[in-house]
Amino acid sequence: MAKKILLIEDDLEHSNQLKSVLNKLEEKPLVEIMGNLWTSISRLAKGGVDLIILDLDLPDSQGYETYTRLRQRANTIPIMLLVELRDEGLGERLIKDGASCYLVKGYFDETRFINTVLALLENPDAKPQEKPSTSTVPKEENENSAKVLSFIGAKGGVGTTTVALNCALALALQKKNVIAVELHPSYGTFSQQLNQSPNETIRDLLHLDPKEITMRDINMKLYNSPLGIRVLFGPQKVSDFKPIGEDHALAIIKILGQLADYIIIDLPSYPTLASCVVMKHCSFVGLVVEKEPGSVISARVTKELLKSWGVSGGILGSIIVNKTSYSNPMKLPDIRSNIGCEIMGVVPPAPEACLMALQMGAPLIISQSETLAATTFIEITSRISQDKVIAMKI
Repeated sequence: MAKKILLIEDDLEHSNQLKSVLNKLEEKPLVEIMGNLWTSISRLAKGGVDLIILDLDLPDSQGYETYTRLRQRANTIPIMLLVELRDEGLGERLIKDGASCYLVKGYFDETRFINTVLALLENPDAKPQEKPSTSTVPKEENENSAKVLSFIGAKGGVGTTTVALNCALALALQKKNVIAVELHPSYGTFSQQLNQSPNETIRDLLHLDPKEITMRDINMKLYNSPLGIRVLFGPQKVSDFKPIGEDHALAIIKILGQLADYIIIDLPSYPTLASCVVMKHCSFVGLVVEKEPGSVISARVTKELLKSWGVSGGILGSIIVNKTSYSNPMKLPDIRSNIGCEIMGVVPPAPEACLMALQMGAPLIISQSETLAATTFIEITSRISQDKVIAMKI
């Protein structure tokens, strides 16, 4: 008789992803999906469940309480937890309270997930410490103390750099230690917006063996801006253009994670190996998109790319930028529906303020702080820098 798995997850996209993987098992289990705790508890009363896969954050219950309420009704059924990266400590705590293991959302390792599920189905009475894996994220991928916020454009020219720098400065205004990084293999425009002509760029680090890059090497390449942030500039000369490999990206991000409270990363709009590596360390990924159909279509494709890189809905959100006033702009609910992710904020048109900020070499959150656009950036930054990302109400 086929084993029965109760998958309790309100993110339909993620639950379908997990179910698709479970269907690859040689002996396919019967997977029932529930979107909240109440209906899950009612289902358990009917019996016949061999394994529970539980998202701790549900519409009707969050965190520790979700597990304890379910554990009371689940008796000895093994429970695999779904937690956000920031809640990995809670996952460890709940293992001590009887959970079997946990899966960190957004760090999906298909093979390890399947092996863990098989082990739990075959040996449900084993003690938690006897399970093959307590976490699906290798510990070395979680050593950074900094929160990593990345921004990627739906296409080139949508204003991703402007968004990244203004969010970095919004955090600096809160007295946070912030490093802004252009993870670009080609020309980076931080220098234009900060009115700098840097000699030290990320290109200098790519000459080094990634295993030998030190904190001192990176510190020497950081520009200490009088605006309150440190900056790792992208290449400035054509002769310096060079792809950034996975090993270099990983080495740079790990060291930067020990130097700041927040790392703000400006990513190119096209796929790179470096971008893929960065996603495994992000607390939030911002998809920057304009309020017009072509940009929204591009954003939907980019969102699918991010999904293939393991970015879950919990850390992904779109930031709408109005570079100009459109005669027939798309409505926000339609944009959200078309892209398939929540909206974090809408930046109003501010062409004159942006031009003045560019001329002054100080992004508008500093030089044009009284504008609505500057206020909007502060609000967006507040939403995306929380322990749990908060979507804009529309």
